[in-house]
Amino acid sequence: MQSILTFLPLNIIGWILMGPLGVSYTSGSAYGYSYTVPAGLSVFYYIGGLVFVVMFILWLILLIKSYQGEKFKLPVIGDIAEKHI
Repeated sequence: MQSILTFLPLNIIGWILMGPLGVSYTSGSAYGYSYTVPAGLSVFYYIGGLVFVVMFILWLILLIKSYQGEKFKLPVIGDIAEKHI
């Protein structure tokens, strides 16, 4: 439960930052056709990448603690997860 409550929102935030908010678009027209092309990457794209790096590091830490048999509770999410199980 703790894993779902931690990684699902982080994953959604990361995808939103790297997707719709991460790419800036420009539009133009040629030969009577309108088109939209990616113009570049915005700051949100790099913040989204940072979210995924933090998620990976947190996943490794929690994986190692679980493998060692240690019960580890994240500060806020752990309390919420305990209430739901």
